[in-house]
Amino acid sequence: MFPVLFQYGPFTIYSFGVLMALGFYFGSMVAVKEFERRGGDGETLWNMLVWVFLGGLVSSRVLSIFNNPQAFFESPMSEILAGAGFVWYGGFLGGAATAWLLGRRKNLAFVTLADCCAPGLALGQAFGRVGCHVAGDGDWGTVTDLPWGVAYTRAIVAWPHPEGVTVHPTPLYEAAAYFALFAFLWRYRHRNPRTGSMFAVYLVGNGFARFWVEFLRVEPVLALGLTQAQWIGLALTVAGSVWLLRQRLSGNAGAAATAAGLAVAMLLVPVSGCESKNGVATGDLAPEFVLQGVDGQSHKLSNYRGRVVLVNLWATWCPPCVEEMPVLNQLAQDYADKGLVVLGLAGDDDTRRVSDFLAKSPLKFEVLLDSDGAIGTRYGITGYPETFFIDREGRVRDKMIGPLPAQGGRVAPQLARRLESLLGG
Repeated sequence: MFPVLFQYGPFTIYSFGVLMALGFYFGSMVAVKEFERRGGDGETLWNMLVWVFLGGLVSSRVLSIFNNPQAFFESPMSEILAGAGFVWYGGFLGGAATAWLLGRRKNLAFVTLADCCAPGLALGQAFGRVGCHVAGDGDWGTVTDLPWGVAYTRAIVAWPHPEGVTVHPTPLYEAAAYFALFAFLWRYRHRNPRTGSMFAVYLVGNGFARFWVEFLRVEPVLALGLTQAQWIGLALTVAGSVWLLRQRLSGNAGAAATAAGLAVAMLLVPVSGCESKNGVATGDLAPEFVLQGVDGQSHKLSNYRGRVVLVNLWATWCPPCVEEMPVLNQLAQDYADKGLVVLGLAGDDDTRRVSDFLAKSPLKFEVLLDSDGAIGTRYGITGYPETFFIDREGRVRDKMIGPLPAQGGRVAPQLARRLESLLGG
């Protein structure tokens, strides 16, 4: 992967930023070309699209903050100004709202604008997903042994797997789907479809692609076994299908039945897919496990009921995991008398590596062996390290992806406050 294209002094050019800019430029060109074909003024649309892009960035950041409010309240400016964490559907909704407001001011019908922008949206998304792949921003898929599996070892986000492991390149899967959607829409426009049809087809194609790709990614479940992106994708697909159905009802009855069938089929998809999704959400009862410690004794999670438990999933080959061990040691020591238990679940497939690591760097908490990664899979982790905060009743109250926050080699104040709140509850 190539997250950084080149650096010159204090200036750094990132591959994702370049591809996102290219996606905006070419997508806008496509939209302007279609707008002009329909008799509109291209310069007017160019000016609008700049504001639409900015509105999308702002709303994307808002949805990212909504997904992780704890981090925002602890460090508001850091979250607002962060260069990562942009959520596509947040940008889509914010961009659409901006286009609607600007369209009203310029007496331009929103549906016409949406039709003109539909092919460009698909093209821009395709470029963006290629950017995700090149940068390795962490939205890759689950482990696979397929020949086209990818190891994102030079990713901008820490690669959580050992050498030899490959994952589904889900950004490329999405990019291929969006390029295909763009090609279809670009040909479809020559049929002079009814107003709104282009955008409706885009909604169906976009939602359908994202819905299915999510099954190959490890993302937190929102409800009924589906992720947030899947629920939004499902809503877009059904909305687009109903839109097309409404248009067809005044024409061909057979086509109307086809559109209705598509909407019904999409509504039934969660029934077949919900049980295959792993992961725990805040408030869920923590999945039980019984694991052997390095001392050979078995440890059962439910035996710690009545105490607050930190379950840290890590591996010896994971540099961020090793770096956070002093923080875990401090937590285990400082909060033991307040009812805290720290359990480190080592995901190494070779238990001797764990023993060798502990011989060189003794830890002050229990280390259990999750050598097949089964518990990590059951908890729905996206990589190592991840830490789950489990309350005295055995329910998951919080989760932290990545190393625990530290300050000067010690526990960061925001982590201490979060933990003390849980211990005092």
